[in-house]
Amino acid sequence: MDNLIDVLLEARRLIALPGNDLSWSSFVDQESALAEIDRHIERVRAGGSDTGSMAVLFLPTGPIQEVSVSSGWGDEFLALAARFDSACCVVAGKAIHFCWLCEKEAARLTCVEGEFRRETFTGTLTQPETPSVRRAIADAAALYAHDPELAPFYCPDCRHSYCGDHWRREDVFEDDSFHDSIRGTCPEGHNRMLED
Repeated sequence: MDNLIDVLLEARRLIALPGNDLSWSSFVDQESALAEIDRHIERVRAGGSDTGSMAVLFLPTGPIQEVSVSSGWGDEFLALAARFDSACCVVAGKAIHFCWLCEKEAARLTCVEGEFRRETFTGTLTQPETPSVRRAIADAAALYAHDPELAPFYCPDCRHSYCGDHWRREDVFEDDSFHDSIRGTCPEGHNRMLED
């Protein structure tokens, strides 16, 4: 997973390309655009975690997208903006995963004061936060690879997240009616254990 500095350095590289057309952006010129990105890089390197002011750069119709569209690297910008969003989730320790089919919330994940909290249709799970879990908070596949119970909303076969309305769930009971686990089938028919 990229860190925020990696994303900002890539944005800087793209803005520095010769022949960029900045006329539709709010940047005065290439030099001032690079200086603005450099200021954000320095803030992050100094330990700053406020991503709000730099987020404006990556918004749809924001200055970097305007440069990208008029300069011929719009697809690269879209990929970079997605990387920026993921990196911001890591910095903030918060991510919401949405259903691939209906765009409803599939999971809400937070890392606060050393605790990882996962709220989803299977229930709430809390455990101590680890650096690897925080780095993966915005990446359902990485969470699943780390521990499948961290991402019960994710189907590794489809590589999509689904909300509780789209998982067909089955409670599994041991002898004497002891609840053992929850199994689920995604809309594509893939079966997996959602929670043990």
